[in-house]
Amino acid sequence: MPFLSEQQVECFAKVLHMRYMQVHSMCKPPPGLPNEWDDLPEHIRQANRNQADEFIKHIEYLGLTFSLENNSKNTIEQLTDEQIEIIAARIHSIWATSKIEASCDDDKIFISYNDLPEQEKDKDRVIAKNIVPMLREIGIKIKD
Repeated sequence: MPFLSEQQVECFAKVLHMRYMQVHSMCKPPPGLPNEWDDLPEHIRQANRNQADEFIKHIEYLGLTFSLENNSKNTIEQLTDEQIEIIAARIHSIWATSKIEASCDDDKIFISYNDLPEQEKDKDRVIAKNIVPMLREIGIKIKD
């Protein structure tokens, strides 16, 4: 795993929040969630930082490598459709697990990714599709 400085994690987390707000503005915005990073509660900022760490693990799961070099060869601009689907399922699984762990309601049951309606899957796909471009924004390139 590449070493990400606190500054890189923070930058990546901010990009994640910005993209999250963009995705949700296409449907129904989350009620009460501030648009600006500095206005977010600390636990939401930390959740974005944790997600940044998870995205690095997603890329590694696919067997891809990282480069911080500007002149890296064989870097990819985007994940394949198959890779996007794999990562989207992982994103949903992590989200569902976090909700189960945070819930006191044991009766709450979450739907598996494969059983989600396409509209819900699309939310996870958009995030997965944007992982490589978001990493590039903070200077990390992905190699196959």
